[in-house]
Amino acid sequence: PVVAIGGIRADRIQPLKGTGADGVAVVSAIFGQPDIEAAARRLKETAEMYLGRHRRRKTVLTIAGSDSSGGAGIQADLKTMLANGVYGMSAITALTAQNTTGVSGIFPVTPEFLAMQIDSVFSDIRPDAVKIGMVSDKELIKVIAAKLRQYEAKNIVVDPVMVATSGAKLISDDAADTLKEELFPLASVLTPNIPEAEVLVEMSVTNAEEMIEAAGKISETYHCAVLCKGG
Repeated sequence: PVVAIGGIRADRIQPLKGTGADGVAVVSAIFGQPDIEAAARRLKETAEMYLGRHRRRKTVLTIAGSDSSGGAGIQADLKTMLANGVYGMSAITALTAQNTTGVSGIFPVTPEFLAMQIDSVFSDIRPDAVKIGMVSDKELIKVIAAKLRQYEAKNIVVDPVMVATSGAKLISDDAADTLKEELFPLASVLTPNIPEAEVLVEMSVTNAEEMIEAAGKISETYHCAVLCKGG
């Protein structure tokens, strides 16, 4: 183990993040304080947050399709999670054969196998948050919703992938209705793009003010935070 010593105080621990230090050794930072117990508690909490093996990395489960080109889907989600310092896990809803020029094939998983993937994650490394991407089959949507309720999942982010920025519909009306009925009520955050927001609130969205208005209406309907995206 590597221990940092000398001039260490609680407000000097964060800069040690990423240096390889596993802990700190202090004397005056605790015993030189008016409230020794409070000083020790603050130092311990700060060290556990930023240093080595004591710091528990947050965990996130992405439930989405696989993009063989790595530009979207679970591959993009896992890259984003890694870049933000969280431990990413995945449950795959469909395999796709695609690249930057288009999609040449889609192979959806069965509802039973999707359920097995989610069970495997929650029964071992419980996620602190769940992010749901494109799910085009209503039976898969129902499985996801049932499992999230079963495990009382928290911090659920739903990307309501229904309409492309070009305006093209990406899922059937039946699946879209199931998405709104089953998953939206579980969401902590919804992240529609402008075309999806227009569908959800049945209004035209052409500027920033209308994006805010649409997000407010969606939030009132589904009782969650809303991030309305331009793209």
